[in-house]
Amino acid sequence: MESSVTRRGRSRSPKAAFRTWCRTDASINPGNSGGPLIDAHGAVIGINSAILAGEGGEGNVGIGFAVPINTVKQLLPQLRQGRVHRARLGVQVQTPPITEDEAKSLGLPKPEGAIISMVEHDSPAERAGFHAGDVIVEYNGKAVSDGEQAEAGVTRGDVILEVNRQAVHSASDASTLLRQVKSGQVAFLLLSRRGNQVFVEMRRE
Repeated sequence: MESSVTRRGRSRSPKAAFRTWCRTDASINPGNSGGPLIDAHGAVIGINSAILAGEGGEGNVGIGFAVPINTVKQLLPQLRQGRVHRARLGVQVQTPPITEDEAKSLGLPKPEGAIISMVEHDSPAERAGFHAGDVIVEYNGKAVSDGEQAEAGVTRGDVILEVNRQAVHSASDASTLLRQVKSGQVAFLLLSRRGNQVFVEMRRE
């Protein structure tokens, strides 16, 4: 039976996030993780690692994921030492590119960068002084044009700490500040969610 790589650099599936993975319709089953994904010429192009399971978490619906072989090659020096070290920053960023009016509200010279929507408690980012609402404009000497991840929104149980950089001490403070936002304008909210600070945006209709 022939199979194929259906997508490279897969960012996410309906049920989980897969970054820079190969998505394939090859028959990958539980227990196959760690085995090679081989092309029609017999070359190893990836390491099978995950499947998209059916209802109840069982079986394979025909979608598998493999770590690209180039990623494996990059990790080989660490694998030979017996341990792989992964960097972790501990932030989440908003997905959509920054618009002109958002850039103006945030005091940015141009609509570029990635807005930090959440900083995990006791993470390297928090210890380094990152805060929800900060904008990453450059990383490792390279300009950052936009974010790469899903938008947070406001959920039940969130506590509003700030509206448009102004502190909120009561429900009436939040209501007053939100009423000041004109139709079509963006409001930035700093929230407390399960011990983490989350920065989200809302546009008034």
